[in-house]
Amino acid sequence: MSRFNVLPDSTVAMRPGQLRQLARQDAILKAALHLFAERGYFGTAVPDVAQLANVGTGTIYRYFENKEALVNAVLMHSIDQMWVSVVEKEGFDFNLTIREIFRTFWWRLVRFVTECPDEFRFLELQYHVPYRSEESFVRERAGMSPIWFFVHLARQAGVARDQTAEMTVALVWGLFIGLYKASYSGYITLSEEVFAQAEENAWTVFANGHAGLVKLPNYTVPKPDDMNA
Repeated sequence: MSRFNVLPDSTVAMRPGQLRQLARQDAILKAALHLFAERGYFGTAVPDVAQLANVGTGTIYRYFENKEALVNAVLMHSIDQMWVSVVEKEGFDFNLTIREIFRTFWWRLVRFVTECPDEFRFLELQYHVPYRSEESFVRERAGMSPIWFFVHLARQAGVARDQTAEMTVALVWGLFIGLYKASYSGYITLSEEVFAQAEENAWTVFANGHAGLVKLPNYTVPKPDDMNA
């Protein structure tokens, strides 16, 4: 599991007490992520998080006002981790064919789940829940903007299905999520071959028979609020 973004890039000038506090906060967030991913928000109690993090329950409330604040901190981290793994880690080249871009997105999602399994399972549960903050929705929209933009342009190019970008992304994401749910239930064993077959099926859902061997115009990725697909 990756470290949470609570420690600054340089800790040389920090006092030992400050470093201990940041390390303690990091441990709390890691423990919360694991338990929320395993049990869900309502199945996780703050004392359980404290026990796993090896801190007192009262210590958690020094850093987070309540469980809702804690779960939103974990959510923001998980969104950021998906963004890093799918887009930021290696940058993203839109100067590829639409088919190549789609394949790259798919395999980077696979990498994200491999590297950050708790973050992925946690994110699966975070739709239409009452405790999500508006800030988390803003962060999610920002993180998804390259994907929405890609689908929007692929539709303009006549490659993606003639439907909203939101519907196209939902269908492909649903197929991706379904693979893991089937795996969790023991119906399939995930392998590179299975992921490759699924990616071909996802492309069919995306492009409806188009080969996608065309490149997109050289646009600048807009802000999420500018997307009207």
